[in-house]
Amino acid sequence: MRPTRRLTGRQAISAFLLLAALSAGWGHVLARYTDASIPYLDAFIASLSLLAQFLLSSKVLENWLLWITVDVLSVGMYAYKELYGVALLYAVFLAIAAGGWVQWHREYRRQRTASLQVSDAEVGI
Repeated sequence: MRPTRRLTGRQAISAFLLLAALSAGWGHVLARYTDASIPYLDAFIASLSLLAQFLLSSKVLENWLLWITVDVLSVGMYAYKELYGVALLYAVFLAIAAGGWVQWHREYRRQRTASLQVSDAEVGI
């Protein structure tokens, strides 16, 4: 099993900049060429979802925080659009993402504890 890892500061900054550029570009396209009612929010949620999926497949712990953000924003957006069934679906996704965060965070802490114990044993502590 591949270990869970965390983003470094540099990776987080790069991800944020990529997210901002992708959201702005996608939002512009939606605003200009479609009849999207909230194009920039829609683009931000879609871009954040792509980034979260990439981090999930890379087993990065912070992916769950991005999914939680996606789900909270989606519940609000779909409720605003009076698409209550879809908003409810994203509320369910929110509960799943919160559970994923808790489970992965526990596993990450266990991995770190085990790794520290191995390191201590190697140096003879």
